[in-house]
Amino acid sequence: MALHELDDVRKKPATGGGWPWVLGRVEEVTHGGRVARLAVRLGRELGLCGAALRDLAGGALCHDLGKILLPSELLAAPRRLEVEERRRVETHPELGAALLRRLGAPRSWVDVALAHHERWDGGGYPYGLAGADIPLAARIVAVVDTYDAIVSDRPYRP
Repeated sequence: MALHELDDVRKKPATGGGWPWVLGRVEEVTHGGRVARLAVRLGRELGLCGAALRDLAGGALCHDLGKILLPSELLAAPRRLEVEERRRVETHPELGAALLRRLGAPRSWVDVALAHHERWDGGGYPYGLAGADIPLAARIVAVVDTYDAIVSDRPYRP
């Protein structure tokens, strides 16, 4: 599916499309839900409340949304990805951010989708942001996303 095919998603009724349809891929929803719950718990521990927690939850839920635009067989490959395949998967933050913008999502959600693979030392992607240049919500999501990846089953792990 191409990004341009999703222009009218936000106009569809909930029963025939819209957010439930976009989020309909089971792994992205269950993973996103776990990450959102964990992010909110960590956010509370860090003193976030109100709108900051709501924004964190929404961004966490949608952080991997760009993966719906990638082939399922690539995401579920039961092996280590080749270099070019890995590069393609690493486009999901930008794809997700673009999709969220088109759907009219809050800017804070877009920021999380875009920056959740950035690293404090600047070694992440897609832009190599470092330190406090990475939005706090994206840093929180990065931590809980990594935790979820470690404790959850993955097709490429025996």
